[in-house]
Parts: sequence; structure tokens; C-alpha cells
Amino acid sequence: MFRKRDESTPPSISTPVERVTSVLGPGIAWKGVISGSGGVRIEGAFEGDISLRGMLVVGETGRVTCEALQANVVIVAGALRGDITAEKVEIRSTGRVWGNVVTTAFATEELGHPTLRSVLKKIDHAMEKGKLKLKSSRLRKSRGEINAILNKNVLASLHRECTRAFSLSQQLISSEETQVAQSKIKQLQGRFKELRRRKKAFAVKLDALEREHDQLLKKVEEQKGTLEKLVYEALEKRVNLDF
Repeated sequence: MFRKRDESTPPSISTPVERVTSVLGPGIAWKGVISGSGGVRIEGAFEGDISLRGMLVVGETGRVTCEALQANVVIVAGALRGDITAEKVEIRSTGRVWGNVVTTAFATEELGHPTLRSVLKKIDHAMEKGKLKLKSSRLRKSRGEINAILNKNVLASLHRECTRAFSLSQQLISSEETQVAQSKIKQLQGRFKELRRRKKAFAVKLDALEREHDQLLKKVEEQKGTLEKLVYEALEKRVNLDF
């Protein structure tokens, strides 16, 4: 979840240091506390608390678990589990974040549109070489549309709009109204789970009562047969007892 920090509220961490001064290398796992001033790059595995007056970079091989991370700048190219509070947060194409993000500036690496540009260029090249069988009119139209996209940089603009829409959706998810709705849904789910448990318990109890009822009926029939036999032996007369 992403939430934009109120610009009027001064950040709790200031004086950013936007350069790396310490590195936790790949293959190293460490549990503890990272605090102070400076830039830290994590390429290994870290679990603990992080509070920096500076920059934190989680490299592609980095794995960080931190309940509440604080820094001026956070760049994630690896995996990070925990809540982030920072002036600027950047999530690279290889980065993954599981947690809430509070920031005044959020960015994602614009890698999607260059990849798509490459794909479109390959398609255009295949059309040019005649590897795609299309009618001449459709071929000209398709190549014209591809060239228009590539030349006008439509993909970059689309990517920015998608990033903006994503940021707005995350703000909506983290809004108070959404949180209240999610809380109510959770309560209803808990209530529903309890009702299902009680229904199951009732069904088990009902099944036990039905078995007990059948057993009593069987005993009544047995006693009825015994009484009818005794009457016949005493009076030499057949009777049919109804209960």
C-alpha cells in the first residue's frame, strides 16, 4: 500500500546522503540494526531494524526483512518485506516490496516501454523481410502504426500514465475508507467462519440424536415383540400392540 506523506509535515529523517558508503555483500546474512548517517547497499540478506539519515539500496540479490524501515531515499531492486517511510522511494523493474509505503515521491523504473519498443521493432523487421504474411494494405497500415508509436514515444507517455494510475490506486487502497471497509469485511469473514463452525457442530449433534432415536425405536420394537409373545403364551391369543 502506498500513501503520500503530507508535505506540510516535516520528515522525521533529514539531511540525505545520496551515495553508498557501506555495503552488505552477496552471500552474507545478518540480523541486527542499521542506523546513523550514510548510504547503505544490501546485496545479501538482512533482517532487523533500519533507520538511516541517507540512502538505502536493496540490490538485485538483496533480501531485506524490516518491520519499519526509515531512510531519506530507498531504492529497491531486490526483495523487501516491511513498511517504508522515506522522502523518495524508487522500485526498480526487478524490485519487489511487501508492505506499506509512505513517501512524497514515488517512482518505478521505466523498463517496460523499452522492452516493448524492442518487440515492436522485431515485428516491424519481420514485416519488412516478408516473414509475416499480410495483405499489402494491412501490411502498410500495421507498419505505419508501429512506426508512429516508436517515433512519437507513445509508450513512454503510456507508461507514465500507468504509473500515475497505479500510484492513485495504491493511495485509494491505503485510504481510511478502504481500511474501514477492509476491517468490516474481516469482521464479517470471522463471523461467517464462526457460523460455519457452529453449523458443523450442530450437524454433528443432530446426526448423533438421529442415531440415538433409531436405537430407541429398535429397542421399542424389540420390547413390543417380547410383550406380544408373552401375551400369546399366557392367553393363547395373538395381539398387536401399538405405541
